[in-house]
Amino acid sequence: MFLNEERLLPRLLASLAQQTRVPELLLLVDDGSKDGSAALASSFAETHPYARLLSRPPQARNADRLAGAAELIGFQWALAQGAQRGAQGEGRYDLVAKLDADLELPPDFFARIVAAFESDSQLGISGAPLAIASANGHVKTEFSQPWHVRGATKFYRRACWDEIEPLPAILGWDTIDEARAQIKGWHVEIVPFREPPAPTGSRGRVRAHARTTPAATRGQRRSDLRPRAAESSDRRSTGRSR
Repeated sequence: MFLNEERLLPRLLASLAQQTRVPELLLLVDDGSKDGSAALASSFAETHPYARLLSRPPQARNADRLAGAAELIGFQWALAQGAQRGAQGEGRYDLVAKLDADLELPPDFFARIVAAFESDSQLGISGAPLAIASANGHVKTEFSQPWHVRGATKFYRRACWDEIEPLPAILGWDTIDEARAQIKGWHVEIVPFREPPAPTGSRGRVRAHARTTPAATRGQRRSDLRPRAAESSDRRSTGRSR
């Protein structure tokens, strides 16, 4: 799902086009952008058969989209749209995923994560580590617990998702999902990547760690985190693989 990501979305789209294994279906969900984001996504969908542009109905303005779990609500809406497409003959997918729209993905991103699911039938939730760029341009892997997959690149085995939903639309829902999955016997694991891509943003403020600042409450992006890409708190795209 994306919202006013005209500056950063092109890098995500370019990295998607370079994937060694593309998703069976990619839903680019516009959450009411006022800039040129939707036009960029539409152009991409026109030239990539696996991509579809979806526009959510207008939403009530929320001063803090992170606290209101706007990304979860948008993801669930996209899954419902995908289910309707499945009923129309596009099929049901074994894996579903949500991606931030300011990511820049390594070329083997989908291939490596799908391979992890294929090698472990009990893997329920997975994703990539993130990297962060410092002011001098040096890129390093962001610390994260090995059992926690950051929300920027979260993949679910559909059977796992069906067992843990519905999730509460509250801050921290993307940790609750992992706890529920583990209780149900599913594995949660980060897939390692050796080389992080170039940064997509410039400010590098982690919104989740700066929620009390004026910039955070205005919705400043977490723009220098990436999987090994960049993470944004509420800019999501949804990918699916059979």
